[in-house]
Amino acid sequence: MSKDYQGTLQLPKTDFPMRANLPEREPRIIETWNQLDIYRLVRERCAGRPRYVLHDGPPYSNGDIHIGTAQNKILKDMVVKYKTLRGYDCPYVPGFDTHGLPLEHRVMTETGLDRGQMDPVEWRGRCRDFALQYVDKQTEQFRRMGVRGDWENRYVTLDPEYEARQLQVFGEIALGGMIYRGFRPVYWSVLSRTALADAEIEYHDIESPAITVRFPWADDLQALGSGLSESDQISVPIWTTTPWTLPGNMAVCLHPTEKYVLVFAKGDVAGCPEQGEYLLIGEGRFEALREELGYEVFDIVGRFRGEELEGRNTRHPFLDRESPIILGTHVTMEDGTGCVHTAPGHGEEDFIVGRQYGLPIISPMGDDGCLTDEAGQFAGLHWEKANEDIPAWLKENGFLIKLDALRHPYPHCWRGKDPVLFRCTEQWFIDMEKLRQPALQALDRVTWVPAEGQQRIAGMMESRPDWCISRQRVWGVPIPIFFCGGCGEIVYSQETFDSVVEKVRQGGSDAWFALPAEELLPDSFKCPACDRGADQLRKEMDIMDVWFDSGTSWAGVLERSDELGFPSDLYIEGSDQHRGWFQSSLLTSMATRQVPPYKTCVTHGFVVDEMGRKMSKSIGNVIDPLEVASSRGADIIRLWVATVDFKRDLHCSAELFDQVSKTYRSIRNTCRFLLGNLSDFDPEADAVPYADMLPLDQWALGKLGRLIESATRRMEEWDFHHAVQEIHGFCETELSTLYMDMTKDRLYASADDWRARRSAQTAMDHILRSLTLMLAPVLTFTCEEIWEHRFKTDELPTVQLGEWPSVRSEWMNEDLLERFEVLETLRAEAYRAIEKARSEKLFKKPLDGRITIHAPQQVVEVARGIEEQGTPLAEFLILSGSEVHEGRAGGDVTLSTDELGGVDFLVEQAEGEKCPRCWHVETSVGQSDEHPELCARCVRAVTGAPEE
Repeated sequence: MSKDYQGTLQLPKTDFPMRANLPEREPRIIETWNQLDIYRLVRERCAGRPRYVLHDGPPYSNGDIHIGTAQNKILKDMVVKYKTLRGYDCPYVPGFDTHGLPLEHRVMTETGLDRGQMDPVEWRGRCRDFALQYVDKQTEQFRRMGVRGDWENRYVTLDPEYEARQLQVFGEIALGGMIYRGFRPVYWSVLSRTALADAEIEYHDIESPAITVRFPWADDLQALGSGLSESDQISVPIWTTTPWTLPGNMAVCLHPTEKYVLVFAKGDVAGCPEQGEYLLIGEGRFEALREELGYEVFDIVGRFRGEELEGRNTRHPFLDRESPIILGTHVTMEDGTGCVHTAPGHGEEDFIVGRQYGLPIISPMGDDGCLTDEAGQFAGLHWEKANEDIPAWLKENGFLIKLDALRHPYPHCWRGKDPVLFRCTEQWFIDMEKLRQPALQALDRVTWVPAEGQQRIAGMMESRPDWCISRQRVWGVPIPIFFCGGCGEIVYSQETFDSVVEKVRQGGSDAWFALPAEELLPDSFKCPACDRGADQLRKEMDIMDVWFDSGTSWAGVLERSDELGFPSDLYIEGSDQHRGWFQSSLLTSMATRQVPPYKTCVTHGFVVDEMGRKMSKSIGNVIDPLEVASSRGADIIRLWVATVDFKRDLHCSAELFDQVSKTYRSIRNTCRFLLGNLSDFDPEADAVPYADMLPLDQWALGKLGRLIESATRRMEEWDFHHAVQEIHGFCETELSTLYMDMTKDRLYASADDWRARRSAQTAMDHILRSLTLMLAPVLTFTCEEIWEHRFKTDELPTVQLGEWPSVRSEWMNEDLLERFEVLETLRAEAYRAIEKARSEKLFKKPLDGRITIHAPQQVVEVARGIEEQGTPLAEFLILSGSEVHEGRAGGDVTLSTDELGGVDFLVEQAEGEKCPRCWHVETSVGQSDEHPELCARCVRAVTGAPEE
């Protein structure tokens, strides 16, 4: 084709680059947002709209963000931006959890300082500086991920006003009679020297010594039947994987209704006398123990119900006391002997049943994990050493029947990763018996996504013990309670709470550690029990559980701001928060406001590698989101978040990011094609009314309408990944494979102002704008780039001020869409025939061919009807010519199909000459003296003749 003809084509023109270069482009877009003050600008434009508040669960500010925290914030950002586009005012205040063990651990690790050797206020200053340092770092890192929020007014839990409101909530709960100080079992971290809450526990496999131990019978032999004598060795064997707890044993527990058997056992087993011995075990464990213990003789000689043996006594193996037989329904026959070692100071179930029987509650274990004097000969041993020495002593003295090594899940501190102990200590608790039922009933007032989240949190609250809210640390919010040094009374009241709250509001919670009691309390305050002055009062030095800190964010953030308000529309966090933030927030809110703090609660899964393993530096599978943003772009991370089902665990790897990058390029190239073909299109001047558009373009808008309806429904149903998959599918199939391919000829070869071209451009303008707006919550940078190239105005300088696309009623022409469904099927079958012709070397390119179709009447009517409205079938098939006839072919055909009631296709080489401008083979080539090389349509296009 001559140069002159090349210049007459309406080829795509755009400076929107094919290569995204996101790592360089995204920071420049962030700078633009900063100049616009994007959060303020969006909020101002949304003023007066219905409010929708997503309350941010605060991540720990103890390090850089990781792929899990990035996924969490991006997901929230998608929700906020989607809701904003849908017509809501969506204030979003990001938060940071700045107290507790995570920060103290990092400070100790990085500074090498010993907290115990420092002044508490100085240590707290170190922790505060460290926390705020990472608040600033994480703020910039989240902004790099494209997250929009009120970063200038982010909330931090160390803020004095936040701490003051937290103390007010504590005071309300305490004055409501729901807080008490008690001696009961808690999870204890020896490494951190503090109690832990259930939500701070995770399970890892360890290997423990599993021992079966004889507790000698110390009661009337007749209770076990006749024929026994004082010389017989009679024992009640127990089984445990925590030998270190045996010094705390106070009883042996049986199930009241299970059957128990007295077994005569004889054989080469440790501690078994030559004449044999008698063992009392659960009948449900008889067969297993006969196999496991290794006796040669193992015969039943008596049977009992558990309740028949209640109150009988056994003797502790190495302490000078008896261990009575008690009953408990928690006993099972799943493992062990059916006779349970009961140490009320070392287990929740043991504690409960021990309290029912009035047993002494002893916990012979110090804060350092070493046994105390109550452990007798084993006093001073660290618990791990006791796990070795106690079984050895039992074996040497004939009490050990069997020692095995058992690998099993064991609770660990989720921060220090150290195994935790269960021990009784003096702690502060929230009484769950007073709060459990109101909290459980409140769950029905919340929408849970996924729905099984309600059952999950309900199960956790139903079995939850009293909430231990005290921690033996320094970096946190103090428990604002006093003790009288004279009478020992626990002192707190509305007056004391108000005074402490005001001091903390003025100077932060450091005030508690820096000021004496008399300066924290009102002038002339006296102990209400003995009238001693405030100078005789001692402060409680424990701090609150950090879950109480974050669990009162509804008071410290939502109630504090008229813009936010209480309760929140949405909480969204990982599924572990059913036992964490979701639960602590619900409990504190129900205790004081009798209302759940959230209307909807959404949970997402955890990030794992392609094999389903947790991210771990030791495995080497960690993905750093900052590195991904620097190498691929934050939009690739965002698209990954959006294309997987967030309600399940999210698989993540370099290979998966490769796949996501391919999806991104497909979407970007689709949008680039649309941009290029809209370079000369002004919708105000050039748009074609829907009624005057060509059927193919009307079909494209109908498919767009269906996409908008479906994607909107998916988003509203929290089915984000299917919404994004449908948008990508629309780009790949309806646009790239079909519509854009079909309209290239019309777009390029028409004169610039022909209706056929403007019709396609009208459809493409609607499509591009709709795609940009629907993808804006996900591809926040790329859609901003598209908006700047095509849709930016003084009134709408950013896509974030746009509105979610709506479907025009005229687009949803179901009759037209149904007719095109017939044509799509016809096209798919026709392409089989075309490919067959090409394989037979009839021609190389489809535009070199023509097709004759013989089809049933209804198919012919559809095809001719579309042609009469301006869309030739040849354009739909991208051929140079086509004919449609009713009925079956009478002669040779290229392909026959049973689809659509039976269709025959005859594919032939097109008649005529190839036009060098449009590449169509046409008989009209050569009819123009002025342009003899061109077909009639191209002659009209280059000479300015009217459109046919």
